[in-house]
Amino acid sequence: MKIDDEELRDLYELSSQERLRRLEAGLLHLQTHPEDEAVLEELRRDAHSLKGDSRSVGVETVESIIQQVEAILKTIQAKRVLPSMVSDRLHQGFKAIGQLVHEAVTGQPSAIDITHFVELLMAAHQELETLQSITPAEVAQTDPTGLSSFIEDEELRNLYEFSSRDRWRNSKQGYSIFRSILLMRLPLKICDGKPTA
Repeated sequence: MKIDDEELRDLYELSSQERLRRLEAGLLHLQTHPEDEAVLEELRRDAHSLKGDSRSVGVETVESIIQQVEAILKTIQAKRVLPSMVSDRLHQGFKAIGQLVHEAVTGQPSAIDITHFVELLMAAHQELETLQSITPAEVAQTDPTGLSSFIEDEELRNLYEFSSRDRWRNSKQGYSIFRSILLMRLPLKICDGKPTA
């Protein structure tokens, strides 16, 4: 189904792509910080807005899938856990939504099986529902070694987050840029940020 009005099409495409970008980035963050309330709230807002936008322009396919995403995000917020299987299903759902948005904007069929993706996300949600909640005290105890996987250097942390996205993994140019910057930064990091002679 293609959105008839060109202006609505353009607006829907831009807003949907931005919301999907934020949903993907937020999900990457949640994989290591499922208890982050602020990020969860932002993701729930983006999912809800994408659902409303889709409903307003008649893209029921996206609305059906994003409704399941909303339910999963709400449960992650309540339970403070994000198993990798659920994360994988959300990524698959976001990819399907991206293809459905493209279909709504261009009219080119996406071949996405809506029922399959709704069922996939519903199964992930049911699996998530069976898990026990994690308290903040338990979150603090999840690293018995006292070592943190947190990247201290803000520039490296931002670069790592950015490069982790699918588009970089699938791009030779992106990989080369990431590797070059990382190699330039590592000697400085190893030497506590002091240039070596």
